[in-house]
Order: sequence, then C-alpha cells, then structure tokens
Amino acid sequence: FTLRDGAVFHNGDAVTSSDVKWNWDRRMDPANQWFCIPFYDGSQGLKVEQVATPDPRTVVFTLKAPNALFLAQLASVQCNGWVASPTNVGAD
Repeated sequence: FTLRDGAVFHNGDAVTSSDVKWNWDRRMDPANQWFCIPFYDGSQGLKVEQVATPDPRTVVFTLKAPNALFLAQLASVQCNGWVASPTNVGAD
C-alpha cells in the first residue's frame, strides 16, 4: 500500500508506514485480545506473515498465499480497521 502524500492524523501528526505497522502489531498481539486476530493469523485460512515498511509511505503485507478476501477483511467494520496515532493511544 502507498500512503497518500501529506496524510495527517486528527492531531496533526503525519501518518507514516511505521504508524500503520505499529497499529497492526498492537492489534495482532494476543495480549490485546483483538476480535479479528483469527482472520489474519492463519487459523481461518488467511495468514499475514509479515508487515514491512520499506519507506515512510509504503506498507507491504506479505501473505502466506494469495487471498481474494484480504482487502475486504482489512476494511471490515467489525474489525475496526482504522489507524490511530501512536502518540494518542494510552497504555490501556
């Protein structure tokens, strides 16, 4: 994915690929008990093996195998696919 040039969070911070990866890693941490972990950990077929940030505007999701539902699952309302500014997320 290529992030739009000039994208900012509501607090004015620039949105970077590192922010996207930070949100992904936070959600996929089993300690956070995200409802949608099974959609991406391979237990229901789709497995995201890696998320890379080769530059500030590029996020690369590497899947174990092609999956036509990946984009739809990322956009799923039930999974809250938004990206939050790490500076505005509390410890809880």
